[in-house]
Amino acid sequence: MRAVLLILLVLGASTRAYGMTDEQKLTWYLPTAEAQWPGSPCNGQEQFVLEAQLPEGKDGWFAYGTCDVYLAPGMSDNQFCIILTHELGHASGYIGDTPGDHSSDLNSIMYGGRLRGDYAPCVRRTWQRVKHMHFRSAR
Repeated sequence: MRAVLLILLVLGASTRAYGMTDEQKLTWYLPTAEAQWPGSPCNGQEQFVLEAQLPEGKDGWFAYGTCDVYLAPGMSDNQFCIILTHELGHASGYIGDTPGDHSSDLNSIMYGGRLRGDYAPCVRRTWQRVKHMHFRSAR
């Protein structure tokens, strides 16, 4: 239990301690997000609009009929990865069981609201970044 708490504290502090711009977050997390949707018709063709002005309560948006992904500013590293992966799910053609092509499963990356927990591929990638930055700064 302590290890989980420590990891969550480190992940929560990662943006403050080793802050990245949204462009840097996109570069870091895009391979993780794309790996979740192999064979997507948009892979490699996405157009990302960072710091997009989105409707209240939205951190990301996918424009159907295009490969355009809109991402709000100010997200933590882990949340950025989760939202990016979710929006690329729409770009891949994901068809959900609720309106807006979302999943009714609270633990699915394609759930239409905040995930009940964290998404393991994003947690792993965030942890890799924290370790990389910590060891690099310790030199």
